[in-house]
Amino acid sequence: MLSQARRRTQASSASDALTRIGAPSSAVLPVSKADGTQRTLSAMEYLSSGTLLKRMKVCGNPRCYCASDPAARHGPYFEWSYLKAGKLHWVWQTSSSPDARLGLLCLLKAFPILGRFATPEDIPPPIVAHTAERAGLKGLTLAAYPKRTRARHRAEIRCYLGVHAWSSAAQTLVKQTMECIVGGRPHLSDLVNGAIEALVTARYELPALSTLRRLAGSARSDYPLMVHGRERAFGQCHSGTSRRPSHRP
Repeated sequence: MLSQARRRTQASSASDALTRIGAPSSAVLPVSKADGTQRTLSAMEYLSSGTLLKRMKVCGNPRCYCASDPAARHGPYFEWSYLKAGKLHWVWQTSSSPDARLGLLCLLKAFPILGRFATPEDIPPPIVAHTAERAGLKGLTLAAYPKRTRARHRAEIRCYLGVHAWSSAAQTLVKQTMECIVGGRPHLSDLVNGAIEALVTARYELPALSTLRRLAGSARSDYPLMVHGRERAFGQCHSGTSRRPSHRP
């Protein structure tokens, strides 16, 4: 009996201590973080899902700085795109005619796979038919896709994906990458794969495979001359530093 009384006294004293330090009562449950977030979202007047893009655009004037310098592009412009019924509304906002919309969709889907823009003839007809059916453009083909519209769509897709076009800067990056790899006398495919990895990392559009093979062949053929030039320069520098002036009496 005495031990039970002591236990009751200790329990009551512990409860009083928790009450004094501000411990929550069992009758009042704490509000979880999820409940607080749900209440905050419910208080908003309008909420919609989608993707908000910050884009820098090219004006199209070949004399403008934006034509050659990516840092000089105009903007920023903010665009909101969202998916509805399996269709990307950005495509519908960019093009107005059904033929142009189908061509833009096919280019947009093929670019992440190839790393470059495919011609309409290179896209298999079953893929075109499947894309047209899913986009509500069943029965259309790429035969009526205008060439002038393709050039504009390529620039729009580059801005949308954040990819730079193939340029002299990209070619310089390829040459520098191949010069670093060619020292181990690798195969041409190793030089090409290394260049592709460097271009993808730098967000550049890939050129034709024949261009990369040509640059890889030039890198291998120029390697002995490059090594000879470095050795000659090193020898001249070493001989110049080791030569001491003669003192004549």
